[in-house]
Amino acid sequence: MRKLMNNRIVKIISLVLVIITITNSLIPICSYAEDEDEETGGKLFKPIFKLFAGIGDLVIKGLQKIFLGDGDIRVENPRKTWK
Repeated sequence: MRKLMNNRIVKIISLVLVIITITNSLIPICSYAEDEDEETGGKLFKPIFKLFAGIGDLVIKGLQKIFLGDGDIRVENPRKTWK
């Protein structure tokens, strides 16, 4: 391990990584989202996006019913009483 740490290239690479880590922690990247209809696709973008999102939700709901069942408990003999 000592021979590996004495290598000059390894020391330079580790120094660069430390500097990058410190720089990333000191200089945060700020981002924010704007909710303006005209900038992001126009006035029709939002309703069309909601339509496609709704269709996707319906497909997912249908697949969940197929694979997981609908949650109803069916009793085969309703006259039988549990004791």
